[in-house]
Amino acid sequence: MSDPLESEQPGLRAYRGPETARAEPSGLREYAVLLWRKRVTILVVAAICVGATLAYSILTKPTYEASASVLLEPPISQTLVEASSPAGIAPLPDVPDGIEVIESSAVAQLVAKTLPGAPSVTATQVGTTDVVQVAVRSKDPQAAAVAANAYAKAYIAFEQKQTQDTFSSAQSQVQNKIDTLQLAIANLNSQIRSAPPTTNVTPDETQLGDLQGQLTTLQNQLQNFQFYASQGVTTEAGQVISTATAPSMPVSPKTVEWTVLALIFGLILGIGVALLVNALTPPRTRLTETAG
Repeated sequence: MSDPLESEQPGLRAYRGPETARAEPSGLREYAVLLWRKRVTILVVAAICVGATLAYSILTKPTYEASASVLLEPPISQTLVEASSPAGIAPLPDVPDGIEVIESSAVAQLVAKTLPGAPSVTATQVGTTDVVQVAVRSKDPQAAAVAANAYAKAYIAFEQKQTQDTFSSAQSQVQNKIDTLQLAIANLNSQIRSAPPTTNVTPDETQLGDLQGQLTTLQNQLQNFQFYASQGVTTEAGQVISTATAPSMPVSPKTVEWTVLALIFGLILGIGVALLVNALTPPRTRLTETAG
């Protein structure tokens, strides 16, 4: 017996058709069903990734990092400029140049003299300060600390040597000028003393006064250079403000972080494998699996 509503309203049966169509699984739901069906494949791929990561972490020998802190000082030339400047402009150290020197082969050669086979060094600026961290990585935590301290001390020694060489060269040049002036003054004095009484020696005396003034200026410069070479060299090269100690925790391998990343990567890779397998599966096989 037919429904009276259907006979009175013929369009009702046609209206129920779209409801049936909307009840069919959507594309997102189909993917969810597919992934659930392939869950074993996804989990196996993820397990392989995690297992490989754990095996690598276990088999890899830990690496330790130790670091010392060095406070850089401005070059000695800037310090001399500040001392002679009426404005009193404070000199600033060149941190990038200091980092280049710490990582240079010259400093490495100094370290190799006391610590043969020392690992390489990495220098980084601490924020925007004049402090540089001197870091060394090694399989042995004690060796990392010893090497970091060696690099910090070698940098100070290198800068001190550069400063000493600079002042030695400057002293030599100034001393040569002083010797030349003293010889000229001695000759001029001899001329003035040996001149006849009627000779006008005023020009010679004026020149002698100028030479003596230049001599005084050069002697003051020489004293400044000698002072900085003997007293200022110990601080102008920089200071080690903290020494490295043997670290207790390794920086590599990072087992926990790597395992989490391996799990995420494994799940993504497993999903990709599942979708690829599904795409390569013949349509009839897909229908059989769905029906099953």
